[in-house]
Amino acid sequence: MIILRFGNSGRLAGVCETATRLTYPQCSRFSLTRGGNFRRDRDGLEYASLQSMVQANPGEKFLVLDASVDHSCTESLVSHESFKRDCIEALGRQGLLWRCVGFSSGITLIDPAQVRPTATHMLEYRRQKVAQEELFITLECPVFLPQVFTLIGPRTYAAQNAAWAQILRARLERATGTVLNEPRSRRAWVSEFEVLRLLLTFLFAETPANLVTPLVQGEFTLHEVATDKQLPLPAMSYSEGIGEGWLNGDYVPQSPLLNQQAITDELLRSLNL
Repeated sequence: MIILRFGNSGRLAGVCETATRLTYPQCSRFSLTRGGNFRRDRDGLEYASLQSMVQANPGEKFLVLDASVDHSCTESLVSHESFKRDCIEALGRQGLLWRCVGFSSGITLIDPAQVRPTATHMLEYRRQKVAQEELFITLECPVFLPQVFTLIGPRTYAAQNAAWAQILRARLERATGTVLNEPRSRRAWVSEFEVLRLLLTFLFAETPANLVTPLVQGEFTLHEVATDKQLPLPAMSYSEGIGEGWLNGDYVPQSPLLNQQAITDELLRSLNL
């Protein structure tokens, strides 16, 4: 079997890397390069096209890991997502897909009318993720495609590219003068650990069921992250800004959320000190 990866450096790509190293450490691994080639990890051998890679590895099935996104501009987003779908469809037509792993977004579950009209990039992102979901459900192999809202965990904290992670660091460093936009908007969350657990279950199973569902362990607000007294950190005072994000309202599923978990412990684990 060949592991074909789209995405190497992101948070979910890291989760995929951990999961496949634990489940299939001996398999050949290929990654899509920035130049559009397919590179074998162990020796750097590159193929200029998907078909040339397939022809050089006759009889091999593919485990596809789609954990990449290109937000550099809308044109690049569309091009990248279309290319990945074309590759997956081509492998499917040839009967070469063993399993297909990807990550959709909670944005597909949000009414597009909630997306602010000025957020044209996010509207296109939603269209691309809907197209990904439509493709995955047609594939004749087991598929793993959860919708992820907000990811909580040490990888996200280390990257500092999420508001909750920046707030947590500000509390740790006793920073002052913080401005929070929309601090009381609700956001659904899932932990990196939970995604890893479910992915390992999917990969280890002999005949796994498809997983195309929202992953939500609870809800939180940025205000709660800043002031949660259960965290053994100084509470953070902040001023409320006037900036608006891409969404009108809360970033949560429309269906009621039952058995919510408190986010406190997951925030502490994210520090990974």
